[in-house]
Amino acid sequence: MTFPALDALIGRVKRSAVDAYFASFEYWRVKDNKYIYGYNWDEFGDERGLTAPNEQGEGGFEIIGPDDHLHYLEFIEKSKQIMAHVDDVLGRWRSLPEPTDLDNAKRLCGEVYGYLANQIILGDTEEQGKTPVVEGKISAQLQKANNIAETQLSGSGMYSFKNNFLFRMQDIMNNLCGVSRVVETALVVEQGAIKSAREAILEIATQARESFAAAASQPHEELTPANIRIVVAGAAAIGTIASGGTAWVVGAGLVALAAGAIADAMEVKVEPAPEGFSAVMTNMEMALKEANKQLKGIEETIHYNLATNDLKMSTNKQNFDLDYPIVHHEDVDQTDRRGATNSRNTELRIGEISAVREIADRTFPSVASMMNALAEIVGGFKVPIRRADGVGYGDSGPMSDFYAINDRLIGLIRDLAEDIELGAHTLNVVLDSYEDIDYQSAKEMDSKMAEYETQASASDPWQRKK
Repeated sequence: MTFPALDALIGRVKRSAVDAYFASFEYWRVKDNKYIYGYNWDEFGDERGLTAPNEQGEGGFEIIGPDDHLHYLEFIEKSKQIMAHVDDVLGRWRSLPEPTDLDNAKRLCGEVYGYLANQIILGDTEEQGKTPVVEGKISAQLQKANNIAETQLSGSGMYSFKNNFLFRMQDIMNNLCGVSRVVETALVVEQGAIKSAREAILEIATQARESFAAAASQPHEELTPANIRIVVAGAAAIGTIASGGTAWVVGAGLVALAAGAIADAMEVKVEPAPEGFSAVMTNMEMALKEANKQLKGIEETIHYNLATNDLKMSTNKQNFDLDYPIVHHEDVDQTDRRGATNSRNTELRIGEISAVREIADRTFPSVASMMNALAEIVGGFKVPIRRADGVGYGDSGPMSDFYAINDRLIGLIRDLAEDIELGAHTLNVVLDSYEDIDYQSAKEMDSKMAEYETQASASDPWQRKK
């Protein structure tokens, strides 16, 4: 049970409903936790009837007076049916999860930004109000490598390496942040929907109890609509998004939900039928159906958004994959080796070898390690939104959609880490070849690169993995 406030209220609704049921008959009255039978019970001397259930909707229906149990059997059975019905229509909502259960999943989205991003805008969404971008841990390291590459690497081959590999890493990482943004906004909407639904169900149950009580206290008078009006809260109040407002433009064809425009507050109002008990029960059922309809609609929107973005990612794979440039010793010809003339055909111009070695030996391995660590962190993503069947978008809501796109994100993070590791080896091959290493070393290097090439071709981030 994840909704103790409702659980405590259901028993009182059951008791009030049974009170209203007995009060709907001219020959039954509710008095001091008892249901007294008879048109003019004062003339009988001893009271006759049944005990009422307690405030938790438990017990009751013990015989008061000399009558046989069979005399009241029809009323007892009907009362138990009423309580079972209330327990059925309200009880399933006991399973609605706590909104705070999604806080950790939202926090993990923030971890992705904290590692990868360099384009998260904080503050006002107006252009003049934007504050400086936040730089993630990995982004900061890559920027240092980019600065070295800008000054120490030139030539057509190095131009391709910089623009198609090194400089593209940040673009891909930003796109991965876009995936996390999609997940985060969906979590915020789901959290808001659950919160509003819980508030609505409590309001419905509270008003139903009060309305049943009103029907029991004035059983044969005309009830006003206010006695039985049920209000269903909407999902308009959505929480703050950790990545900072709605300023982010999600790239790579991804579309995040607009977290502020989900549902307006809605009222369910039904004119009372002549029988107060029946009118209240009908109104409660209609209000619960309306609340469920709204919750289901929001969760269907979340499902569609996540599924559509997952499809867009598959369609636009190039925005999430880093092409791995395989290089062998023979690819670096004599023209490119150290000491060669500055021919226009020269592919490699490398300045300070030790500075570039730092990229291959330290920066790339460090970045790959941090990305693998991030994949482990994101692997802790949990969306505990299971509930009873028939509540919202089924017994698990859009949970499978959250896990599907998050698994995809984990696979892409790990694949990018693998590509960066292979890129480090490639850069070392280039540097060693540039320094004109001996034949045997070159062959050993090419053999190692063949292993890396096989590893790279076998890796497919579009096969779901964790």
